[in-house]
Amino acid sequence: GSEKSSCTCMRFGPAIALLHSVPRAPRTPGAALTASILGLADVSYRSVLYDFSQPDQLEEWERIDDVIMGGVSSSRLVVDGSSALFEGRLRSDGGGFCGQRMRLLAEPLDLSAADGVFVDCEALSVGAEPSKRVWKMAIRTKQDRGEVVYQAAFKPPTGGRATVKLPFDAFRLVRGPRLVPGVPPLSAAQTNETYQISLVVSKFEVSETGAALPGFEEGLFAMRLHELGTFSTRS
Repeated sequence: GSEKSSCTCMRFGPAIALLHSVPRAPRTPGAALTASILGLADVSYRSVLYDFSQPDQLEEWERIDDVIMGGVSSSRLVVDGSSALFEGRLRSDGGGFCGQRMRLLAEPLDLSAADGVFVDCEALSVGAEPSKRVWKMAIRTKQDRGEVVYQAAFKPPTGGRATVKLPFDAFRLVRGPRLVPGVPPLSAAQTNETYQISLVVSKFEVSETGAALPGFEEGLFAMRLHELGTFSTRS
C-alpha cells in the first residue's frame, strides 16, 4: 500500500477476466452479521467502515498496482453477489504487487478509540495457493501519496469466510517493502488521523531487506471481501 496513484480504468483480457473462474457468492438479502456467523466474541465492538456488498462503496477505492514502477501486474475490485472480489494477476517482471486502497481522504478518519482493524474475507482457490503470496494491510497517517505507510502482513482464511483482526501495534512503518529502522509500531493514538487504508498482495515480505517470499508464485489471485472496519475489546 505505498506508492503513487494510478488510473482506476482497466481493460482485462481473457486471462484476467476471473469472474468465470471463482465461486459465485450467494446473494443474502438483509445479511445481518451475527457472532455465530463470524465466530467473534466481541462482535458488538466492531465498527464497519466499508461494506463491500454496496457498489457505491467500491467507488471510494482505487487500484495501486506495480505498473506505477514499471511492473505488469494488474488487479480490480468488483461487486460479486453480496460481496466484492479483489482479483487480478501478479507478475514478477518489474514489480510484483497488486493493491486496492481507499481514495485519499480530504478529512481523516479518527480510529484512535479502536484497538485495530479487521477484514472479513476469504482467499479463493484461484492460481497459486494463498500461502505462496504475501497479503498485507496498510494504514496511511499522513495526507500524501508517498511510499511511507504503516503495514502489517496477514494470512487470509481459506475454505470459507472468516474475520482477520490486526491490532494497531502489528503495523510497522515501511518505505516500499522495507521496514524503516528504529521506528516503534503504530499506536492507537496515531490513528486519530487516518487518511487511507489499503489491501495488498505481493511477492515481498515485510522486512528490513524487503526480500521476496521464499516459494513465491506469480499468476492469478482472488480474494472475496465482505467488510472492513475497526474492532475494540473495550466497551
